[in-house]
Amino acid sequence: MRREIWIWQNVLSPHMAPLAAALAERGHRVRYIAQQLSLAERSELGWTPPSLGRAELVHCPTPRSLERLAYTAHAGIEHLFQGFRGNGYLAQAYKALGRRNLSFWVFLETVDDRGWKCLARRAYYRRMFARWNPHLQGVLATGFSMPRWVIDRGMPEARIFPFTYFLPDQRRSLPVARGSPGPYRIMFVGKLIERKALDVLLTALSRLKANSDDIQLLVVGMGPEERALKGMAERLGVSGLVSWLGSRKIDEIPALMANADLFVLPSRFDGWGAVVTEALMVGTPAIATAGCGSAEAVQASGCGEVVPAGDVTALQSAIESEFARGRVSAEFRSQLAGWAHAFSADRGADYLSGLFDAAAAGASPPAPPWKAARPPERSVFQDTARKASQIKQGNSIFRGASLP
Repeated sequence: MRREIWIWQNVLSPHMAPLAAALAERGHRVRYIAQQLSLAERSELGWTPPSLGRAELVHCPTPRSLERLAYTAHAGIEHLFQGFRGNGYLAQAYKALGRRNLSFWVFLETVDDRGWKCLARRAYYRRMFARWNPHLQGVLATGFSMPRWVIDRGMPEARIFPFTYFLPDQRRSLPVARGSPGPYRIMFVGKLIERKALDVLLTALSRLKANSDDIQLLVVGMGPEERALKGMAERLGVSGLVSWLGSRKIDEIPALMANADLFVLPSRFDGWGAVVTEALMVGTPAIATAGCGSAEAVQASGCGEVVPAGDVTALQSAIESEFARGRVSAEFRSQLAGWAHAFSADRGADYLSGLFDAAAAGASPPAPPWKAARPPERSVFQDTARKASQIKQGNSIFRGASLP
């Protein structure tokens, strides 16, 4: 069924635009409504203006313009809003829809539930769900802990649906690469800030018995903590293992990831962490913390590992375990990338359309695509040639670890 879909966002995002474009490609009339067309901090991270394909971009720079647009909406439009908290701008639109007794959907990233402020956040969302419950068709809950969290705030389970950011399918333009010879490559991508916890990864790296011929950490990103982190790497004695690649354009990242052996997102908290999904989509296993929404993707993939946020020992152990498996084989990379197609914008458009259809018909919703797909087989994981060579050399890379 063809629908009219309005996606309401604070900013034109490269993590939401592919879904809008894929929905429009399927014949839906899609309007992407945004207050800002770019953010300076995102440009520093290499983000470039995304393509919306056949979707229509509507720029509403003021709350008043947003409210006026909401009053032009007719019944039958599917409205999808980016979150509640901190979205005073978007609130003008869903308040206008509520006054007209129109319904909408809300997309929620994992909420930061750390520290004493979590009590205020929980109370806020409980109030918001209670207030808007009559108008909420559904909550698209992003992250493996988020559906339960939303239920605990008072939303009916029947109207909570697992969701994610759906991204361009890299298989169309990027062959799944096998890591080139040389050190075992671990990769980090993110802004160099305290929340991203690169300091935890550097500390874990310092506890590994490795030298520059064994392992290499590739760091992509810039930020206010860069100087301090480089100093920390020096003090920990791992500066020779770290390559600081600086900021890269967003379309350069997948090729770098495809030649890494392992991706690590050690964040203390991340609402999702799309870089994890990007790594899986080019066949690179990932480690993420339980503080990241994208731990959902790692868990579903059947490879990599989810570790507690801030736990250096657990992260060290997970890296050692992944290294001990050897480099991923070309066959496994292909299988993992094929499974991770579940996170592509095409699959996301089908899933969201299915949710709309099920809600309209009062039917059972479709399964999330990443849960419906069969993960790759571990039996084709390791690069046996590399592993055999290491065993022959008796090369135990890590302190207290031996290669099976």
